[in-house]
Amino acid sequence: MGMPFTDAGVRVGHLEETLQLIKQLFTEETVNFQGKYYTVTEMKGNIPSAQKLHMPILVAAAGERMLKLAAREADIIAIGSKFTVRGVDAANATLEQKIAWIKESSGNRFADLELSQTIYDLVITDSTAAVSKQGPPIPKKQVSAEEAVARLLEQRERYGFSYIQVFEGQMENFAPIVARLAEQ
Repeated sequence: MGMPFTDAGVRVGHLEETLQLIKQLFTEETVNFQGKYYTVTEMKGNIPSAQKLHMPILVAAAGERMLKLAAREADIIAIGSKFTVRGVDAANATLEQKIAWIKESSGNRFADLELSQTIYDLVITDSTAAVSKQGPPIPKKQVSAEEAVARLLEQRERYGFSYIQVFEGQMENFAPIVARLAEQ
């Protein structure tokens, strides 16, 4: 696209302003915004949305700064892991720490946030569907569909996850699991 790939701090700053601007476009008649990266003058706002004030905003994040930004601005947070070419980064924080950052930064909003969990580490052993791609380079745990449902229900209860994400090569394997989770 001919755009420079800036460092992570600059990209997070862009995203922070973008989220502020998007929210204003959904909630204000006329938007005037002056930030470090964006300037908007007299833009028509108040974009109609079928949802509350604005469409739900999902932010996927793995690091502390992004998770705290997501906690302040997003409606749905997809909690991820930091990866290197060899797999999960050794400096990747625990899930408990990531949720603590979200709670700390969201304040009273935490009860209204929806959390999403990425399930790249499970391989369903009793599925007849083939895994079409291997997914991220992380250690995989072989589990039955029953074990996967039990694990995901436990994590939903423990951490409050209301969404799960699977990589495209596992969608067929997880379809019956998602159906069973929806019944619970």
